[in-house]
Amino acid sequence: MPGAGGNPCEKTVLEQAGFEDLQPWFRAYKYMLKTGRSRDIWHDPKYAELLAVQQEGFRAYLTGETADPKQALDSIASRQQELLFEAGRSTVPPRLHGPRKSQNSEEWV
Repeated sequence: MPGAGGNPCEKTVLEQAGFEDLQPWFRAYKYMLKTGRSRDIWHDPKYAELLAVQQEGFRAYLTGETADPKQALDSIASRQQELLFEAGRSTVPPRLHGPRKSQNSEEWV
């Protein structure tokens, strides 16, 4: 049984009595690991593009191209959802939030 540090991933450890009480997040962690519930974006073929969109949005806010932090986050989420939708990884179409980077330009519009 784990005592401190790290998050176990062995099924036998996850199923031991008292596991969920060891750390405050273990109940949610155990739930997320069940089949079909986790969404591992690091192994998604679009991961690099998703990360680039996030970095570009953060940069736009930090450099003043986007003044409102919520608008920057909404723009990032919209563009990432668009990438996932176009790739067939999501059935939810993106909501458009500006400003966003045009596909044919290096500038935020």
